[in-house]
Amino acid sequence: LNMTIKNLTENSQLSQPGGNNLIIHGDNLSVLNSMIPDYSEQIKCICIDPPYNTGVSFDHFRDDIDSSAWKSMMRPRLELLHSL
Repeated sequence: LNMTIKNLTENSQLSQPGGNNLIIHGDNLSVLNSMIPDYSEQIKCICIDPPYNTGVSFDHFRDDIDSSAWKSMMRPRLELLHSL
C-alpha cells in the first residue's frame, strides 16, 4: 500500500512491502483528519504517542500542560480514532 495523505507520506522503510499495513509519521490530528474520508470504520489498530501529561519537561517537548488544556487537545484525536 503506497499512499500520500495531504502532505504526509508513507514511511516505506517501516511499512511492509506489498502488505496492507501503513506507518505514517506526522502530527496525529492531521493524519487522522486526512484518513476519515477513505478509512472510516476500517482501521483495526492505531498507535499514537501523545503527551501523557506526566508533569515532566523533556528535551524535545514539555509534558506538563494544564489538565483542561490537555483534555481539550486529546478529545478531537480520540473522537477521530473512534470513527476510524
